[in-house]
Amino acid sequence: MSDPNATSRPSPSDGVRRFGRPVGLWMLLSALAGAVVGIGFEVVAAGFDLPSPWQRALPSAGSPVAGAPGPGGGPGLPAGSYPPADFRLTSLDGSLVGPRDFLGKPVVVELWATWCGPCRAQKKELEKLQKALGDEVVILAVDQGEDAQTVRSYVGRDPFPYPVLLDPQQSLMQRYGVSGIPTIIVVDARGEVALVHTGVLDADTLRSIVQQSQTTTV
Repeated sequence: MSDPNATSRPSPSDGVRRFGRPVGLWMLLSALAGAVVGIGFEVVAAGFDLPSPWQRALPSAGSPVAGAPGPGGGPGLPAGSYPPADFRLTSLDGSLVGPRDFLGKPVVVELWATWCGPCRAQKKELEKLQKALGDEVVILAVDQGEDAQTVRSYVGRDPFPYPVLLDPQQSLMQRYGVSGIPTIIVVDARGEVALVHTGVLDADTLRSIVQQSQTTTV
């Protein structure tokens, strides 16, 4: 005799009978959701291989500082290993400007673009650096791959307290072998490149690097 107060364990057939339609519908919806998520992951993964300019929005790993320890504590790039900073580019006011116009002072060059989100964060750090060091450092913002009208319109909405240069052919990205922005290039007081780094650098780190570059005499 069965106990009327006991709950019997449902049989598999009971489960199908009672829950067959809801479970079947839930499984179908789950499968469809999984397929959509899977497609999404494939699209995101493919995004890393998209052609320029979109690929440039994905910052790559930073390059080592000249003379600083490399990966695992090994030797870094020796001074003078980078291509020379003998470039001059047109600024928004039409003048030609380059790091060697400021020999005797460290120059921080930022490669950026108006569409680059991390570049906005880097701009804030560069503004902090300029506020801290004043005329002890020169900062140049070099737009990559955009025309003067686009850059001028952006700068009109978000002014830069230092010169903005144009590099529509992305010549500096090619020269220094970088594929991501923001990229920071530090040129020492002698006009030699001391650092090439892709990714946001905070003001304190930049200040330390710049102060080391100040010790180099022309």
